[in-house]
Amino acid sequence: MKLILFLSSIVLSLNCYASGGGGGASGGGGAAGGSTSRSKEASPKAVYKAREKLRQRMQEKQVAAETATSAPSIANFDHNYSSVTSILSKSVKLVAGGKKSIIDYNALSKAEVNSVANQMLSLSENTVMKKFTKKQRLAYFVNLYNILTIKLIKDNYKDAKKGNSIKKIWLFKSPWDQSFFTLFGKKHTLNNIEHGFIRGDKSGFKQSTKEYNDPRIHFAVNCASKGCPALLNKAFTASNLETLFQTTMVSFLKDRDRNYVKDGKNLYLSPIFKWYKKDFSRGLKGYKSLKDFAAKNAGHLTSNPNEIALIKAKKMSIKFSDYDWTLNDSI
Repeated sequence: MKLILFLSSIVLSLNCYASGGGGGASGGGGAAGGSTSRSKEASPKAVYKAREKLRQRMQEKQVAAETATSAPSIANFDHNYSSVTSILSKSVKLVAGGKKSIIDYNALSKAEVNSVANQMLSLSENTVMKKFTKKQRLAYFVNLYNILTIKLIKDNYKDAKKGNSIKKIWLFKSPWDQSFFTLFGKKHTLNNIEHGFIRGDKSGFKQSTKEYNDPRIHFAVNCASKGCPALLNKAFTASNLETLFQTTMVSFLKDRDRNYVKDGKNLYLSPIFKWYKKDFSRGLKGYKSLKDFAAKNAGHLTSNPNEIALIKAKKMSIKFSDYDWTLNDSI
């Protein structure tokens, strides 16, 4: 409590400093109109960053206190993720034949979401990286990413709703680069989970580089946006990874708002395939190019026999559709 009061007092001081209320020209030596020396004032961006650091430190203390006596052991960890499924089942609604999903963030209890996230985050690095099997580890990180994304929106729903996008939560930093949680004793970001632990495409994550071999991961992690593949209403587990990865991929490819043929000669794919083109081109799951991936999944991209034949023959030009960053709380 003393630490929180102390940090709060610093935030108040920063507010005063940024507004010129700490003395100086505003005390009587300033000219009419209240002009001051701008070089001595804190910029809004600097104040914002300072506040964020203080907020993060306070959150870390709170998380540490909540999880200190509740960290699950390898023996009693629920690899079926029943608590994750509980959250998803009450908030996620699959629509359009499973090709899209809507999340009712208001239906969720912030305390429940935080509890589940904290339980998962409390596992040690040794437990996850050395004692879990590869499939258990992948299921863990996919579920963790999705739960933390839900937590991010739930904790900041007012700002996300106001801007109608996850990208509007913070002014000066991407939500995926925001260190809003502690994992394995270190501050981490959503990008660290996706590109580091899952994809192995980020420095400092050597073990994940050797493990990653499935580009379908891009249909499993959810970015809280309409342009993203549908979030399922159940958790991923080591035993259902193959089935659910295939389900999410096929459902996404069949969504004609994001993947479709135009003029009988152009295949439009979601920008996800542009952003992660190399993951569909380096031999993972047998896909050696984006056209190769499309050819092997032609039947999911169109129902027209002539178009299927052209895609399989790799004779269609590949272009990219627009990505919808609108918040996924409505259709």
